[in-house]
Amino acid sequence: MNQLKKIKKMSKYIFHVIGLLFVLVLYFQNCSNESNPLVLQAEFSSLSVALPPLPIDHPPEKTDHQTTVKFQQANRDYVAALMRDVFTADDDSTPAEFENHLERWIVFRGNQFGLGCDVYSSYTGQDCFWQVEASNLPVQMDDNPIRQSYIVQFCQSVLATDTAVQIVKKKISPEGNYPNRESIIKIFNLFYRANNPNENVINSLLDFDRALAENNEDQTNRWRGMILQVCESPGWQLF
Repeated sequence: MNQLKKIKKMSKYIFHVIGLLFVLVLYFQNCSNESNPLVLQAEFSSLSVALPPLPIDHPPEKTDHQTTVKFQQANRDYVAALMRDVFTADDDSTPAEFENHLERWIVFRGNQFGLGCDVYSSYTGQDCFWQVEASNLPVQMDDNPIRQSYIVQFCQSVLATDTAVQIVKKKISPEGNYPNRESIIKIFNLFYRANNPNENVINSLLDFDRALAENNEDQTNRWRGMILQVCESPGWQLF
């Protein structure tokens, strides 16, 4: 009898202990985030949003660059010497104002044509524009539109006189009346010392001469037109 009472008393004690443990488990489950998988999942989701994205190394993208080709062109001494040779007659005479045109558009345009001036030469001051910096210019310059505009101005200024036309005509066709295939090749060779014209160039100049003839231009203007076209072309300046 006493043994039964002890068992009942122990069972009642065990029941209270188990009940207390159950309450404690529920309490800590509700209060602790670490034991609640839903809370952990929410915190992990929030953390993953807050973190910055991991850097990803991509291979560098190819960038297309436009290639610019520039050609070295003859300096002012070469251009001046060539023009003197073309427009100087057998008796060493030149068209009116020839040297003035040469100095204005070529000799004193070192920034566009290249070749530093010589401060100790007879052109001291004038040739260097009274600036020592001009003596440091490179020997050759890249092609540029300003330079080409000076060439056009020079050719047009010199060939505005009939004397210049007659000097060139006498060099290439002293007895010819009008430009023809042979004389066009000779005009070309006066400026292009190392090259001969191709058929497209020759035919283009012949077509131009026919257009001048159809426009009733006189002999001198037809020669002037041929010489001017070649003089203004930029190819003879290339090195």
